[in-house]
Amino acid sequence: ATCRMSHVACRILVLLMCFAVDAPAWGETVNRIVAIVNDDIITEADVAAQVHSILTEQELPNPTDAESLEMQMMVLRHLIEQRLILQEAKKVGVGIDNDEVAQRLEALRTRAGSEEQFQQRLADSSLTEDKLREKIREQLMVQRIVDAKVRSTIVVTPLEVAHALGANPELAKPSERVRALHLLVRVTEDRTEAQARARIDD
Repeated sequence: ATCRMSHVACRILVLLMCFAVDAPAWGETVNRIVAIVNDDIITEADVAAQVHSILTEQELPNPTDAESLEMQMMVLRHLIEQRLILQEAKKVGVGIDNDEVAQRLEALRTRAGSEEQFQQRLADSSLTEDKLREKIREQLMVQRIVDAKVRSTIVVTPLEVAHALGANPELAKPSERVRALHLLVRVTEDRTEAQARARIDD
């Protein structure tokens, strides 16, 4: 794996690159280490939990062996990248207010539909509420440093878009349809969760 942020020093050891397709069910806890990212470890249980979450959200309960392996490898790469960014966020002292964490937690609780369904989702993910708060804080830290160090440096003007389309008119033509595994539209100060969901639906 490579570092997406060139200034981040990283040491990554991937111990298990090929997961067994007949691995234990997603809900089971497996503690085998699959990668070491500097001083952090990623376990098979971490990967399985993330895959289970994707399958639940996308309503894909019975993936093929090939789809399962592809998702596991995709999730592993994503977790490695997230750990690297989180380590950088901690290094530079990115802080997240408790109120911000509480607001995001309440949004998740509301999205679940009821307190009973929310607690069931926690149980299905083998999470406690405190552990979920910790994960939310980490996600916000990652989002904060990516916004500050990556997105803020990327500027594409309408003129650049026009030039690109002029040089490559095929880009403007409708392309083949694909099945997206995951769509992400971030909730920001200028975009509410309802607006983000509407954009995804569009």
